[in-house]
Amino acid sequence: VDTTLTCYVLVDDKSEHRFCSRYDFGPWPLLPDPVEGDDKHTSGFGLCVNGFSFDELEGERVWKFARDVRETPDGFVLFDPGPRCKRFALPAGEDNDEQHVLGSWPSCVDILCVTREEGLQLLRERPSARAVASDDPLALAATLLLCEEDAVLQWVVVKLGDRGAVLVERNSRGDAGSGYLVYNGVDVGVHVSPAVQVPEVVDTVGCGDSFAAALALGYRRGWAADRALALAAAVGGATATRRGAGRNVADMKTVCTLLTEPRDYDAEESDPGELGAKVWVLNELSRQ
Repeated sequence: VDTTLTCYVLVDDKSEHRFCSRYDFGPWPLLPDPVEGDDKHTSGFGLCVNGFSFDELEGERVWKFARDVRETPDGFVLFDPGPRCKRFALPAGEDNDEQHVLGSWPSCVDILCVTREEGLQLLRERPSARAVASDDPLALAATLLLCEEDAVLQWVVVKLGDRGAVLVERNSRGDAGSGYLVYNGVDVGVHVSPAVQVPEVVDTVGCGDSFAAALALGYRRGWAADRALALAAAVGGATATRRGAGRNVADMKTVCTLLTEPRDYDAEESDPGELGAKVWVLNELSRQ
């Protein structure tokens, strides 16, 4: 218990959940000493950094590890700040180093996965950009993608809850369903995925992490962005059909069912290539 952050998930009868852990009482970070094995990497290593990583580890150590991962062949980093993002917006004090989170992520993250609120928090030091992006998820994603000249970001995903998600990419890795947006004079790829239709939402704990894991899998395998987004939406939705976030996360059968589930399309919000992306993912999964 002294060296492991045990986190309790509190869930109400509406499946809303909050987290409670020793982090809430400080001091921060909880694990100031080096962790054995920090410098051991393998080729093709994908690192998922969650906001809770900064509960246990010093911010600069987290980002040093992320930069080291990116230097390995095919290494990449996904950053999902999660609920801790609100704390990142607070001034750094003696007991925390949150400024490292805001200042370092653009230079060592390939995929950024945020909610609208989290994305705006990451732009808190750029008030003009934040104002432009406040009411438009696509503008928010594009602003985050291009927020720094030396940023290495390739994909930015803004999750919209029951409205689905949008993904903006720096360079198109495939032509299936790609749309384009000219933002500040730069062409960026745009993909929109409405939420999958889940028959019954049992528990939303773990949905965000499942979504991010599927996104990372698609990126690692070189999938086009719209295909990775389709898989992520289905995996996140499948996780909501079971209670708990351990062995009860998404399974292949439920994911495939959600990918084939018919629903009403909104022509103004849907990516015209979304259906084709789902079919491609289904064919790919059938070969697993």
